[in-house]
Amino acid sequence: MSTGIRERLERALTAYEPGAQVVEVLPMHGGLSATTHAFVYRSPSADLRKMVARQPAAWRFRDNSAAASTEFHTLHALARTVSGVPIPRFLDVATESDPQPFFFIDFVDGEVQAQPSDVNAYVRDIAATLATIHESNLDEIRCSPIPKSDPWKLPQSPVTRPDLDEARVRQVWEDYSRTISPTQAMLCHGDYWPGNILWQGQDLVSVIDWEHAYLGDGLADLATCRLEILWMCGSDAMERFTNEYARASDRNLEALPHWDMRACIKPIMYLDFYAKSYDQLGRSDVNVTSMAAGLRSHIAATLKSIR
Repeated sequence: MSTGIRERLERALTAYEPGAQVVEVLPMHGGLSATTHAFVYRSPSADLRKMVARQPAAWRFRDNSAAASTEFHTLHALARTVSGVPIPRFLDVATESDPQPFFFIDFVDGEVQAQPSDVNAYVRDIAATLATIHESNLDEIRCSPIPKSDPWKLPQSPVTRPDLDEARVRQVWEDYSRTISPTQAMLCHGDYWPGNILWQGQDLVSVIDWEHAYLGDGLADLATCRLEILWMCGSDAMERFTNEYARASDRNLEALPHWDMRACIKPIMYLDFYAKSYDQLGRSDVNVTSMAAGLRSHIAATLKSIR
């Protein structure tokens, strides 16, 4: 968030709840797609309350000048449909001097678990939650800013990692994508991984960071999370997660290897970027070297299953 954080929060808070006063501002880990601050404020009735101010990253405003408004209204629709989505409360206005506004959402009392003590229960709950998201009623969502088709595009850039069989991975996905026939759309998170899941002890309480949500094929979410769990917890945990999702959703996963290929393309290209997320979570052991090794084995096994 730009300079003068407290002053901006106080101005916005006055518009949201006249007479309220900011008591404390606390920086949070907002990932790579947003800057977030928790803040405590005193209401006119003297109650202490806590919310989060979230500002999309500058690169998101470059892609969409209304990034804050889009995410705010997306969360409004999702909060009426998906349990545990942080409720949006107030949208700041863009000004000439500060064209990148923020918005307020409810503070969720939970934390990311980057080193679970019970891996089996961990992946079971993550899988069950994903299946529930994919079964969401779409009535509220259809009138929201959420894209009604998969916005993902194959990056048009030179091959940079021949050691990871990048050209073959791209070709397999490109060939398969031409054969995909329309399926019944479901709500997809778009960035479903353990870093966007909050826990209270052993209880999964919220899925956050919905800015990439869209209606499409949920196998994209499944494949993305499979790779992240592979990096965090190993191949056995990845397969257990997959089996738990299949049991919870009763979906046919025959096409999953092709979606696994899609999920590998961007990490192959931007591995340094992906590794930063694990460093923020205190998992320095999940680094570029270990992630490249995981990709290599995952790609080899997946290509073998496709042939």
